[in-house]
Amino acid sequence: MRTIILSIIALTAFVLGACSQNKTKEVMTKSNKEAKKSVVAYFSATGTTKEAAQQLAKVADADLFEIQPKQPYTEADLDWNDS
Repeated sequence: MRTIILSIIALTAFVLGACSQNKTKEVMTKSNKEAKKSVVAYFSATGTTKEAAQQLAKVADADLFEIQPKQPYTEADLDWNDS
């Protein structure tokens, strides 16, 4: 459920950002486009968010950056039923 909510939030942010830049894109030169490249930063413990981020980066022609934990998560960490 969390993954779905995060995906919806990410897609909403992308759509709003894309809509606000429509007029700007018309007047940008090629060099300006390269200077204003976007990045999709994501954290994915199980891989689901990674797939969504990859699709989003492809559609947005953005760079992709994975946020990694300093100490990797264990199976117990990822088990939401485990108190």
